[in-house]
Amino acid sequence: MKKNEKSLVIKPNLSSILLCVFLLFFYTSASYSQIISDDQKWQQVVNSNTASAYESYIDSFPSGKHLKQALNALKKLTISNNIDSLNETSEYQSAHKLGTVSAFQEFIKNYPNSSKVGEASWSIAKLVGDEEHSDSHTYREYLFLAASRGNSKAREILNDLLNRGIEDYLRGDDFDVNIFSTEASSGDSYAQAILGFIYHYGVKGFNKDEKEAFKLYSKSASSGNVLGITLLGIMYESGSGDVGKNYIKAFELYKAAADNSFAPAQYLVGHCYDAGYGTGKDQEQALAWFRKSAEQKNVNAEYEVGRYYANGLGGLKIDEITALYWFRSAANAGQRDAENYIGTYYITGKANLKKDDITAAQYYQRAADKGSSFAYANLGACLDNGQCGFTKDETKARTYFQIAADQGVTSAEYRIGNYYLKGKGGLNTDYAKAVSWLQKAAAKNFPAAMNDLGYMYEIGLGGLSKSDFNAASYYKRAAEAGNDVAKVNMGKFYLNGRGGFTKDEVKARDIFIELANKNNRYAQNWLGILYELGSAGLQKSDALAFYWYKKSAEQSFAAAQNNVGRFYEFGKGGLAPSKINAEIWYEQAANQGVADAEYKMGVFYQNGTGGLRSDLKLAIFWYTKASEHGNTNAIEALKKIQ
Repeated sequence: MKKNEKSLVIKPNLSSILLCVFLLFFYTSASYSQIISDDQKWQQVVNSNTASAYESYIDSFPSGKHLKQALNALKKLTISNNIDSLNETSEYQSAHKLGTVSAFQEFIKNYPNSSKVGEASWSIAKLVGDEEHSDSHTYREYLFLAASRGNSKAREILNDLLNRGIEDYLRGDDFDVNIFSTEASSGDSYAQAILGFIYHYGVKGFNKDEKEAFKLYSKSASSGNVLGITLLGIMYESGSGDVGKNYIKAFELYKAAADNSFAPAQYLVGHCYDAGYGTGKDQEQALAWFRKSAEQKNVNAEYEVGRYYANGLGGLKIDEITALYWFRSAANAGQRDAENYIGTYYITGKANLKKDDITAAQYYQRAADKGSSFAYANLGACLDNGQCGFTKDETKARTYFQIAADQGVTSAEYRIGNYYLKGKGGLNTDYAKAVSWLQKAAAKNFPAAMNDLGYMYEIGLGGLSKSDFNAASYYKRAAEAGNDVAKVNMGKFYLNGRGGFTKDEVKARDIFIELANKNNRYAQNWLGILYELGSAGLQKSDALAFYWYKKSAEQSFAAAQNNVGRFYEFGKGGLAPSKINAEIWYEQAANQGVADAEYKMGVFYQNGTGGLRSDLKLAIFWYTKASEHGNTNAIEALKKIQ
């Protein structure tokens, strides 16, 4: 700038000359072009033959030699356009009076650029379907066209569909992206938001382009469009499009749209208060916003209101009946998490529902089909337990658990870890993978996962150094979270003074008694041990020992099954000795990998006792399994046979 200023001072005459030349050219160019361009301009106007072209000629050549012809042509076109406008209005009124799909379609065909196309398209959509029957090809086609042409009612429905899963609609063959692309280019804020959504999620054959989505959302939001504002907030919350996660900005955007009564944004404000994103965690505020949104039939908000009633959140008392009402309302609109919750209510018989595993499975399946990771976890549990009308199938259960675990469902992470620990579901035992999955679940304070990690520290598995102290720490955390198995393990540590616990047999005994009376099979077996030994202040009683062993064994606890077999073999607890009964219980325990029971099965087959025929091959089979599990008697037996 300073250099230019200096040149003006040194050579003022040059600047003046240049300015004069420019002005001379400017003022003479018009008359010059008029002399030589009249005919050329007229030829262009005739070729165009539009009112605007004739008006341009008259403005440029007010004394032109073709002026009269231009005025006459303009007059004819104006009359023709007026007639077309009258025809357009008349035909629309006729279509409206007939009220048929074909009449409105004919109008749109004849007048594709009419301002009434949006209204006509909306009329067709109303005639062929409604929100409850919105899978109609024609309904969706004209719903999109109506929305793109500014029909407010069609846009309201698309806003609602966005909240219910508009991706399915946008993928439909009847959706023409060009409709919204054209409108977005012309500055329509609603079309910008929809087109941004298409780029954001890569639907309708479009490559996912989050940066382009961000630009379109920003343009839409700058015009005050609540849909654009909300979608922009979602990008800030997720950190997509290279914007970086910004919960505060996301909350501000959601709140701005929510304050304009936009239901999806009201739900998202509730979500932020629920999770503490961009604002302080406040469940009462969350509930208030969820209610506002739910009152406008926002299905995600309906689910959240149900969840709050189901769990007594936000100052509410637990009310399963009211929770079920909201879950049903959301589920009827296809909300997958609500469907999953209803399935669980049928499994447990909550909200006065009659327990019905079959109906539960149907709800779980509906939710899973929509991609609910929680429903996959619940279907896995049904298969693992042989419930919900399914035959027990651990391999298929593992497949469902894996799907859910990969999406971060805590219970499924635990299940996969437990399967690796025990070699279930077609998996080979893999302690390292077990630790990895169990640690994920334990980090979220899942009690059963913490208990399993305690066991792995106690034994020293999966690369974990054997540590009673670490085992006790996990058992304590799991027990405090309500896990009864962990409480039994704590009792075991109290019994022997392990893991930093002061030895306290009475405390251990009381834990076992309390849980045994709650039908905990592990506690029942331990109580049997205390009665058999006459320890922890209990009078020795083989009869009571057998009573508790039997109760535990009937719940398939392998160690207790072995103890029952032992009592039958040697006639303890007032029982008559019976190797036949002993064999029955030993076999059940052996099939679950109890080394002592495996050794006993080898003895029975070798000697042909317990109702078994003598079979050296089977004896060797069982001795081998027992020896692999460290049973020294089995190792010696194999040496003698060989």
